[in-house]
Amino acid sequence: MRFRRAMTLPASAGGSTVPVIAHLVQADEDTVRDVIHRFNEIGCACLDPYTLISAGLSLWIAAQAARSVSP
Repeated sequence: MRFRRAMTLPASAGGSTVPVIAHLVQADEDTVRDVIHRFNEIGCACLDPYTLISAGLSLWIAAQAARSVSP
């Protein structure tokens, strides 16, 4: 998946449209848009799959997981 995200960025910078990029990387158009938006927000860190969720959401998920395992 990291390779697909990495291929999305130069294709977008080169002026390719979202449908063309989605076909190129064999991904959904919404996924391509998400990667491009995330790159605009945080730069190359978007290539790391663990940065695709926000810090707030990550904390919420951790809190929910902690509640579900507490006696």
